[in-house]
Amino acid sequence: MIHNLLVGLRRMTERDYEIMLEWRQYDEVKKFYSNPHYTYTLEKVVKKYKARIEGKDAKIPIIIELC
Repeated sequence: MIHNLLVGLRRMTERDYEIMLEWRQYDEVKKFYSNPHYTYTLEKVVKKYKARIEGKDAKIPIIIELC
């Protein structure tokens, strides 16, 4: 358990596509979020998150950052 950790929440923007691509490549993340053998590309990240970022999808993408 982590104690005394400050984090901030913000809406994801187009500037976060590359960060999300990098994050989705980690084996630990792949195991949790998708098939470990699935390969994400920048195009796939944009396809998945663009409508959410633009408010055209009910899901609101959030980025969690350490403060």
